[in-house]
Amino acid sequence: MTESVRVLFVGDVFGKPGVEALERLLPGLLRSERVDFCIVNGENAEQGKGLVPGVVEELFQAGADCITGGNHSLYREKVHDLFDREPRLLRPLNFPEGTPGRGSGVYDARAGKRIAVLNLHGRALLPPSDDPFRLGKAAIEKLRGETPLLIVDFHAEATAEKIAFARYVDGLARA
Repeated sequence: MTESVRVLFVGDVFGKPGVEALERLLPGLLRSERVDFCIVNGENAEQGKGLVPGVVEELFQAGADCITGGNHSLYREKVHDLFDREPRLLRPLNFPEGTPGRGSGVYDARAGKRIAVLNLHGRALLPPSDDPFRLGKAAIEKLRGETPLLIVDFHAEATAEKIAFARYVDGLARA
């Protein structure tokens, strides 16, 4: 039997207008579409680059169950300790060793289901990071041991890299 879950992924909330739009529209959308779990990419929610604790709280208050990031996630230093404390706030798993935070998590979705979220960062045209293919596949295999419901947020600039990663892990994640 295959488990199913209704997931809403909101891509790249950008600055104050994006946060305000999310606060205004997301609660109704979550209700009307009976969403079980909501993932929001928030790496640009603070003035178009980075995050701050207040904005993170606004995104969670609006209905985000998990916030993912990318190359701008840690741009603002005042959010670094929050990445260490808040398990629902993810930064790419393949950021350099010693970077604050975590790159994946397993969460309780509505209707009693568990869902894993993995956040990765591409390498082409972006700051240096570890190999998302090697680390990503190993993380996927580990997370699949906890739940078959797995979503991967692969943040990258090059479309070819996104497609290559999707083909590399084809069939291992739900999306």
